[in-house]
Amino acid sequence: DADDHYDSVGLGRIQKKGVYSALGLSTPCTSEPVYTTPAAANLIDMSLGAVWYVDGVRFSLAQLHSLTHKLEIVSETEDRVEFVITYEGAELVGVKAVQEHYVLTKDGLTVTTQLIGAQTGGMQYTVPLLAYNGSAETVRTVTDNGFTVTLSGQDYQVASNAESVSCEDTRYFNRNGEYCMGILESTDHSITVSFQLN
Repeated sequence: DADDHYDSVGLGRIQKKGVYSALGLSTPCTSEPVYTTPAAANLIDMSLGAVWYVDGVRFSLAQLHSLTHKLEIVSETEDRVEFVITYEGAELVGVKAVQEHYVLTKDGLTVTTQLIGAQTGGMQYTVPLLAYNGSAETVRTVTDNGFTVTLSGQDYQVASNAESVSCEDTRYFNRNGEYCMGILESTDHSITVSFQLN
């Protein structure tokens, strides 16, 4: 369960041994941090996760701190882990549940997120992209199906089946630095995203 003064709901950490820990994401962004941020900091609840709109109102899994969740382990071997997390609760508007299907291998992580019982058109998936870590600016590239973030010769690659890919200029803060919000958009109620760190 996410502590809304430190974390947001959803996937909040993508790391790989030997790769700079904050390059992917080391901690989500929160709109009400108890840690110190610059006085003019832009604050938002943001993790790797689903966003949808109902009558023009934005809903993000990251901001829904009272949901219940169920974990189902599908399979687990030395080389591959597969599991499903289903979020439910009264805070969900326009959808009955949000389901995330994870497959983790030595090559990276793939997440398929689905809005169950959606009464909305399509969905988005937010990807916090490290922009500045306090000492160095990253190089961020929007690709046809995702993003690449490069810092000191290391890469964070995000690929998806999204129909639209964009990155906001606004910078949001967490304990590790400044992040831009990458947005993957689908007209469907499901989106698959793969993450690699090299």
